[in-house]
Order: sequence, then structure tokens, then C-alpha cells
Amino acid sequence: MKRLVTYAISTLAAFTAAMPAHAFQYNDSGTLHRALSGNSVIGALSDGMAYCEYHAPNSGIFGRDHEVYAGNWRVANNYICYAYPGSAEDCQRALMNGQRITFMDANTGSVISSGTIVAGNMCS
Repeated sequence: MKRLVTYAISTLAAFTAAMPAHAFQYNDSGTLHRALSGNSVIGALSDGMAYCEYHAPNSGIFGRDHEVYAGNWRVANNYICYAYPGSAEDCQRALMNGQRITFMDANTGSVISSGTIVAGNMCS
């Protein structure tokens, strides 16, 4: 299973990176919450590191990149905000095109990560 998830992460990250930027659009809070709640995002950080994050309906987030981690997520004022132990909350803009999503720094607009939304918890 781990090999399958690793393959899926690299394949989806490559596919998402090839999408034209103009095809994505900002979404409102309700759309973001419905798209992420109970689902996983499988993709890559801007430095190319693969990751998988499960957005639990109870606002918990469980993920893995080079390590396993957990925290909380929420959607507010059309931003997605993440809080991890020992870190300040980080709110980002999210652009979506179907199941593909790109997260951008709310202040600079630079891409933080991009991936594909997949139903359920694919990250454990």
C-alpha cells in the first residue's frame, strides 16, 4: 500500500504541475470546506517534496511528507488556515480546478504546494 500511495503522490504531483494557471480559480469558504472535509490532498510542495494531507471533518489534519504530522485546519474568509503544534496559524489562498488545488501564500501570492483532492483518508 505504501508503494502505491508513493506512486500516486508522484504521478498526481506531476499531473498537477502541468495544469495551466489560468484554469484555476479562487473559491469561497463553503466550496473550500466541502471540497476538503473528509478528503485528502496528494501533491507536492513548491520544493518538489511529495506530501499527503487528510482533512478530517472534525478539523483535524493528518499528513506525511518526510515525516508524519498532525494539526488542525479551518476555512475562514475564503482562506484555508492550518495550525500545527509549536507553529503559528498559517492562512493561505486556495485555487481549484475540479479536483486539482493549488495553495498560495496569502501575502506574496507565491505557490506553497499543489495537488489533487482524493476522497477519503489516503494518507495513513
